[in-house]
Amino acid sequence: MGKILAFGSMHRRIVILILAACFYTPAQAGHTFYSMYYKDVKSGTNTYIYKNDEIYQDCTISHLRAKVSSYPEHGTLVLSEGAVENTYSKLLPQSKCPRKVSRGIKGYYQSTAGYQGKDKAVFSAIDPAGNTRYTTIYLTVR
Repeated sequence: MGKILAFGSMHRRIVILILAACFYTPAQAGHTFYSMYYKDVKSGTNTYIYKNDEIYQDCTISHLRAKVSSYPEHGTLVLSEGAVENTYSKLLPQSKCPRKVSRGIKGYYQSTAGYQGKDKAVFSAIDPAGNTRYTTIYLTVR
């Protein structure tokens, strides 16, 4: 009897995620997206923790509006506009765009001096089509 291939294999999940990313196109207006990631930061040091820019598959650039949705409990957070280097995977069409730097939003976190432990910040960005993207960053301050 042949083996049954399990969908749960890590390699299959990675391939599916890559394929989904390759066919991503900007959503219709009014959609909400959520993402999160974890970042280690040094206590009391101003650290670059967030960036948001959007380059579409046709290489046009979206101008985002961003804000802090939830401030950290144990530090400060500052948003600034400026040049943001694009870091799209080579598997995505955006990696072929001639412009590797666009105008975007950057976020910087600095913990209270001497604080060590967990903290969290939530950013929201709205594109011209009205789509909102929330990004939660879980911080480990060492």
